[in-house]
Amino acid sequence: MNPMKIGGSMTLKQESIYYMECIYCSGEMHETTTLYVQEIGSTIVIVKNVPCFKCKKCGEISYIASVAKRLEDITKRLEKAFTEIAVVNYTVA
Repeated sequence: MNPMKIGGSMTLKQESIYYMECIYCSGEMHETTTLYVQEIGSTIVIVKNVPCFKCKKCGEISYIASVAKRLEDITKRLEKAFTEIAVVNYTVA
């Protein structure tokens, strides 16, 4: 069965697996996990095992809205930590 377009560049396949097209190179995005790193003032926040879509062609990474919101919440919480480096696992943060 052909994939069904559900808006923008995201497509829903019959098996309920999303297909996304990279906005930079039009390559195929696949679902995976990544390491998210952000420097906030004097603190470096590292979040492991973050769900994402990664382009197979250029390596661009995209997050769905709920993941981006959770990353924002995690980094805001760790911003107040009295440490230079904070490493957390996304699945338990």
